[in-house]
Amino acid sequence: MSFNLSSKFCAYNKVVQLENSEMQCYAPIIENVAELKNIIAKNFGDNAYEWFAKKTLIESLIEKLANQKYEKEYREKAKVKIKELSPESAKRILEKWIEDKPLIGIDILKD
Repeated sequence: MSFNLSSKFCAYNKVVQLENSEMQCYAPIIENVAELKNIIAKNFGDNAYEWFAKKTLIESLIEKLANQKYEKEYREKAKVKIKELSPESAKRILEKWIEDKPLIGIDILKD
C-alpha cells in the first residue's frame, strides 16, 4: 500500500507540527517534509490518523533523525558559523541561551 501524502496531510500536521510544537527546534535541518512523512509511514504505517496514538514515538523518531542529520551535515557548518561570530554576537547568543537552557549556564559555570 503506498503512502498518499495529500490525503494524509491534515492528520500528519496535527500529529507532528514542526512549526507549532517542541519539534520546531528541528525544522531548520528537516528540509524535506515529504521524505520525513515517508519515513514515518514506513515506521508506523501509512494511516496518519493512527499516528495520534504514536505521537511520542514519532517525535522520538524525528529527534533521532534530526540528530543524525545534524551530526552528518550540520555540525561542521555550525562550527564554521561560530568561528565567524564576533565576540559581541557570541556573548549575546550565550546570554539568550542561559535564560531558558540551564544546562548551558551550568556548563559555563564549570569552566
